[in-house]
Amino acid sequence: MHKAQSRAGIRGILVAIMMIGQSLIVAGASAQTVPFYSLGAEFQFEKVNNQLLIALKGQVELSDLAIDLQQRQLTSSMTKVGEQVVAVEVAEITPELIAELKATPGVAGVYRAYDPGPGPMLFGLTEDILVRFKSAPSAEELADFAADYSLLLQGSLGFRNYYKFHVIGADSGQTDAMVKAANVYLDARVAYAQADLVTPLVMHEVTPGDEEFYSDQWHLDNNGSFGFPDLPHADISVKQAWEITDGAGARVGMFDTGLDISHEDLVENYLGFSNNVIPGQDDAEPIPDFSFNSDHGTAVMGLIIAADNGLGVIGVAPEARWTATGGLEQGFGIPTSGLINIYTSAVENQVDVHNNSWGGPVEEAVVDAINNASLDGRDNKGMVIVFALGNAGQELQLLDDYGTLQSVIGVGASGQSDTRASYSNYGAELDIMGASLGNDGVGLATTDREGQDGYNDGTLIGELDDDNYTNSFGGTSGASPVVSGVATLVVSNNGNPELNRHQVRELLTHTADQVSEDDAKYDTISGFSPLYGFGRINAEKAVDAAVDSLAGNVTWPGAPADINLDFQAGTGDVESSVTISWRPTGMPGEEDGDLADTDETEILIVYYAPSGTSGPEKIAWRPTDGQTYDGGDINDVEDGETPDFFNLDMIVLYQGPAEDAGTNRRQVTDLAVSGEEDSPQQFGIYAINSKQQYSFGVLINEQGDVISGGSADTGDQFPSDDPGGRTLDPEIYPDQPGVSDPVSVTATASTLVGFAPLSVEFHGGALTPNEVLDRGWNFGDGTNSADQSIAHTYQQPGKYLAVFFAEDKFAVVTKRLEIEVLDPDTGTSIPDAPTSAKINTLGSGPFTAPDALVRFSVDTTGIGIVPDTQVSYSWEFGDGHIAEGQTVENIFANPGFFSVVVRVREEFASQEVRTYTASTIVEIEGPATITPGQTNPDDGNEPLVSGEEPAAASGMCGAMSPAMVSLLGLSLLGLGCQFRRRCGR
Repeated sequence: MHKAQSRAGIRGILVAIMMIGQSLIVAGASAQTVPFYSLGAEFQFEKVNNQLLIALKGQVELSDLAIDLQQRQLTSSMTKVGEQVVAVEVAEITPELIAELKATPGVAGVYRAYDPGPGPMLFGLTEDILVRFKSAPSAEELADFAADYSLLLQGSLGFRNYYKFHVIGADSGQTDAMVKAANVYLDARVAYAQADLVTPLVMHEVTPGDEEFYSDQWHLDNNGSFGFPDLPHADISVKQAWEITDGAGARVGMFDTGLDISHEDLVENYLGFSNNVIPGQDDAEPIPDFSFNSDHGTAVMGLIIAADNGLGVIGVAPEARWTATGGLEQGFGIPTSGLINIYTSAVENQVDVHNNSWGGPVEEAVVDAINNASLDGRDNKGMVIVFALGNAGQELQLLDDYGTLQSVIGVGASGQSDTRASYSNYGAELDIMGASLGNDGVGLATTDREGQDGYNDGTLIGELDDDNYTNSFGGTSGASPVVSGVATLVVSNNGNPELNRHQVRELLTHTADQVSEDDAKYDTISGFSPLYGFGRINAEKAVDAAVDSLAGNVTWPGAPADINLDFQAGTGDVESSVTISWRPTGMPGEEDGDLADTDETEILIVYYAPSGTSGPEKIAWRPTDGQTYDGGDINDVEDGETPDFFNLDMIVLYQGPAEDAGTNRRQVTDLAVSGEEDSPQQFGIYAINSKQQYSFGVLINEQGDVISGGSADTGDQFPSDDPGGRTLDPEIYPDQPGVSDPVSVTATASTLVGFAPLSVEFHGGALTPNEVLDRGWNFGDGTNSADQSIAHTYQQPGKYLAVFFAEDKFAVVTKRLEIEVLDPDTGTSIPDAPTSAKINTLGSGPFTAPDALVRFSVDTTGIGIVPDTQVSYSWEFGDGHIAEGQTVENIFANPGFFSVVVRVREEFASQEVRTYTASTIVEIEGPATITPGQTNPDDGNEPLVSGEEPAAASGMCGAMSPAMVSLLGLSLLGLGCQFRRRCGR
């Protein structure tokens, strides 16, 4: 998770970019900060001297590790900072302590901690550094370099002269890999160096609560029956695309959690080889273990590639083949070198389309690896890399997340009513929308881990009957594989496998549907909206365009990039003139990032200078594909294409070929323009290919300032190239797109596991552009607080669910934390700690038939019902009778033991739903008043058969033990997540 939504990864939004110093860095005894160089800037990382980060192995229980470490007095507190990583407090960090922790059963790795700045995020430091040399070093040069810095060469990382070195003395504490990397960075032989860090990674998923196999896949075929609001045909139009291609011949890859390679809908398309980047993991197969949240990968891959075999669901590209890199379930603990390996392995495995439903802080070395794959993959046509943009409902800037990189396709989420999901991140680097869980709460149907190990564990109302599948997947984690599936169709054998990465991107964005136009406010010139990108993906149009591109291998050109404009104001009888130069957007040429011209042979320039005060403030017109425009008045174009503006003075200034301006640049010189003095001069510029397909436009003024548009993909963009990004017209988007998102909530606890009495510092945060109406904590032990930050002491051992909630005018949003309080004598928590509802029987027995009136109430103290949520109670008394309400009564007509079950349903304004179950057994004494063969007139049951026990005597579920009830409650609540068994960002 990001340290703060305003930070651009490691780069952040640091207003002052510090220049790289020229002197060596010396690690002083009192210095607590160390420079970290990344993305062309210097940052100060603070060394944390009282905490270590411990990465856990897959099946390790946090409580077991806590007990072990505390009993050995190795640490006094432990905080969960990732799915498989905890931060532990220690009195002093010593080599002996680190060695002892590493030898502890269940520990996968131990790292010194560094704090990169404001916020709760910590980075873990390994004992290695990564170095990129300016030129390819010889074996002798590598040996000399290693000797200069007391390093041991570990090997090449396989691209762009990257090597990994072990820092001698780092294991004994004599030196620090962060300090070593900072010194190495300044070496004249080195282009880039950094410590091999472990950083927080997060899945970009969101899940619904309580909602109702091909008929459930609305994203493929929406008939308008998925609830309100719903829009028929608000889908990706893939059925029509399947008439041309089903993805055969293409390879899909991804980085995600382990996934079920034996799944009936995935196994036949599996290539048979994969990769795993979890440190110490010998098995390369990405098979899910039983660690928390190892379900994500199976669901993601199913959306792309589930086979057309008559079983379960079908993927967007059902005949493509797949491989994967596992390890995302580690969450925090994958070193930088492991992240690099994801993309070098994908290139080696000849992956065509690579999906990434995750995010994390941006590191330059990983950016290099992604960019390298986007250039060198697919036999130098460029791997198509797709990233989910994230689920914080926040505006992202360039380098805020890997999804904002210009070498990847950044994906947002829209729901089954073709409107943007409120959780979906947005901004100038968003490219396209994929179908996913929307504001209406309708999720995606996809593959799930076989049996009840996955999302569909048989407890969620409205889930699919087959627990090998789920219909509750969502987030940009779901939208991204939908887009990846369409990209796979485009580059498949029956699409156009010769398209390069840049062409695929332009094809997908130009064929997208501009949905929800009133909300999106698409810019006329650039065709872009920061809320929706270029629109929601359309598989039919994309595949049709791919087939059409086979003739000459031509698709839409990219918008002109790096525009320079030389405006010469005329005097007297001399007209004003302008020279415009630009760089065509295409695939890269040489290593230095120059671009090759990819059939962008012509240019269209539209000129606008308003005469007088009436009329439009800017150009509001764009050309139509297939049509040629001549210089002259814009009113000469065909009817229906001319904006009806008053006092319009807008003309087609030029259409035709451009001159070579050198360094892969093009230009048009000395174009005559006119306009009144001091009136704004504006130019709309479009690239044209040989098929008369027009790029998205760029709007500039006479100073050469871009008003809106620009390309988000100018080829080989490594950080030092300062790629920039799209520009948004300030008149349309003055500050932010102006969306009304619900409140964003954060919740942290100083410790999650400890011995009673346990004091915990709670901190809750609520971020919203709207007024926060209410907020507070329910600590799960019967006490509450309206304070955002507060210390609370748990006196008794047990497992408690602490809930922080915040409400604005759009929704009530919650975050839940599980606190485990251990008994000092036994070292365990109470097995039956209150984590589910409890039934109280009102009145004392015995209860005697035929008129045994029994009253019941349900106590919800243990489950932490959030204030002001909608709560309903459904009862079944085991005799055929039902009732609703928190306190109810039932008349039992027959003797016997009856299983009484209550289901508590908690519904939030955000449409999230949680269900809790409790049961009890009630004994009814006395003779039966209904003889065999008679019918109870009250309950509508069939006549009782002589010689049989009454059907109601065993109850609908039998007698459910308190332990079973508690386990059921836990399976619904999850561990420290906002939604059941899933964490989203």
